[in-house]
Amino acid sequence: MKDISYISGYKIMWLFVLFDLPTETQENKKDYREFRNLLLDSGFTQLQYSVYIKCLDNKTKQDKIESTLNHNLPPQGNISIFSITDKQYGSIKSFIGKKKKKNNTENQLALF
Repeated sequence: MKDISYISGYKIMWLFVLFDLPTETQENKKDYREFRNLLLDSGFTQLQYSVYIKCLDNKTKQDKIESTLNHNLPPQGNISIFSITDKQYGSIKSFIGKKKKKNNTENQLALF
């Protein structure tokens, strides 16, 4: 069995990439798809529409990914990158709204 005692919640990092890229023209859409596919091919997971995350075990990997993303940056748009520790990631709270059921009385058949 592999010894994982060296793994620390303060050394493992989560890299977040947030982006707003225009999609008005066909070229914009192509740039968007290529950038999104680069993230997915690099092992990122979509957290929300334009928020992607990846778990990393060292700063060298983070620097390499940041360099790759910077090199492949679309000509238009806004991209932000930040990292947090695994300990911090574990304290994230998510709240999901509940969908209300529609009262579909207008589609009911009246028998009287």
